This record gives sequence, structure tokens and C-alpha cells, in this order.
Amino acid sequence: MTQEPNSRLAIGVDLGASRIKVTWRSPGNDDLYFAHPNQDRAEVADRVRQSNAACVALTGAGARAFARELAAPTRVVAEFEAFGRGAGLLLQRSGSDLARPFLGVSLGTGTSMLRIADDETRRVGGTALGGGTLVGLARGLLGCGDFDKLRRCASSGDRTKVDLVLADIYEAGDSPLPGDLTAAALEKLGRNENEEANDVAAALFGLVGENVGLLAAALARAENLSSVAYAGSALRDNPLLCDLLRAIPALQGLHAVVIENGEFAASLGALEMALAGEA
Repeated sequence: MTQEPNSRLAIGVDLGASRIKVTWRSPGNDDLYFAHPNQDRAEVADRVRQSNAACVALTGAGARAFARELAAPTRVVAEFEAFGRGAGLLLQRSGSDLARPFLGVSLGTGTSMLRIADDETRRVGGTALGGGTLVGLARGLLGCGDFDKLRRCASSGDRTKVDLVLADIYEAGDSPLPGDLTAAALEKLGRNENEEANDVAAALFGLVGENVGLLAAALARAENLSSVAYAGSALRDNPLLCDLLRAIPALQGLHAVVIENGEFAASLGALEMALAGEA
């Protein structure tokens, strides 16, 4: 006998390159968030299928393939539009006064940058640098491919043992910029006998964070935007990277925030758009 759909349950799923993000809306419009590595794809599919949710919205690179796996009614939502909708809603829920339009930065395996306005979300750029870069470099340099372990190592590392900073090449008072700014990322790698794995990990996060932040600031200015909002799996429990990403635009007079629960922006946005009949 066919089970009736659960009209009180809606699910949004964002199928990324390395992680699956799920927003589960229960009775009372309470949202629960779950993140899984891609290896758990079959388990996630089973859970979604067994929920018999009245609305299942999918987005991300693997959305159409996942829809075929579910073999159940789903709605596939365009990824950038879903991210824009979810990012705006999460900012609103957190009490942020960030005005639209703003630059939304989705930092996951790679990085996309979107101009998010009330009536439109449009991709304006991006970079291949992201969490995937960190994991790949760490695997090659440190033999560690676990992002969470890498993050913990980086939190106690000293980047200046691996990166060349301006204070290393300018005499005191001669530098045109603050001495702690990076002159060349990873330039000291392998030639400092006091270098440790934690220092290399911190330098890798610095490499990605500084370059993503610089590109975000440049694109925001090119689009005449005054604010940048970051979201993505790479930022979860990652104060080192978050601090860098906020600081770089701030040096150029821009307001930058990290969205609370931001890794679920696309799954939440897909759910909202599907429920509103926009998908």
C-alpha cells in the first residue's frame, strides 16, 4: 500500500563536491541542519526516501543524479538562486543588518561569488581555491587528508615560520605596508628547522583565506557593493579562516560577515523556493 506523503515535513538537500548538506523542516517550521560526507550518500538517500516528505528540493552539482537515486517526486532548484535565497534568510534570522545588494561568497570545495539582490542572484566570479585546495595540499605536504584534523592543527600553528612576511625583508620603519602582511605564501616551506606540521597547516589556511578575501573585496568593489557575506562548509568551526576572510575586505573599507549556519544556505534556499512554487 502506498504511504501518504507527510504534509508536515519538507527537506532541502545540497549535493556538493565533497559534502551533502540537508535542511529538514519539521512541524512548526523549525529547521534542523545535517551535514554528511559524500561517502554517506546512500544513507542520506534512504533517510530522505523513508521520510516520505511532501516536498523534497534538491540543488548542487549532484542534484539530478540524486533525484534519480531517490526515485521519488523531487524538485531540482538552480544552485546559485538557492544559495542567494538561503543566505538572505539566514542573515535575517541572525539579526544581521547587512543591506542588499551584497556579495555572497560560497566557500566549499571551490569558491563561487554572487551578487545577491532582492530580485536577482547573479554569479560575478569565483576561484578554484577552497576547502578542496586545502585538503589536497595537506595530503601532499603533510600526509593528512582529513579537513577537521587539518583545521585543528592550523589553530595552533605559526604561519610566519612558513610564509615570508614583509618584516622579513624590510628593515623596521621601511615597509610601505604593515610588517605582518604576507609577502610570499609558503616561501620558507622546508627551510626552517623549527617548522612543524601545525605551522604548515596554518600557512595553507592563510594561502586560501587571503586570496579568497582579496578576490571577494575586488569583486565587491567592481560591483559597487559595500558588504561581503561568507558561507560554506570550509568555515564551520574555523575561526582562523573566518578571521582572515573578514579582515581582508575590512582593510579596504568593506563590511564582511560570516553567515551563521552558512553551509546550509543552498539547501535552505532550495527548500524555500520549492515551497513557494519557484522551482
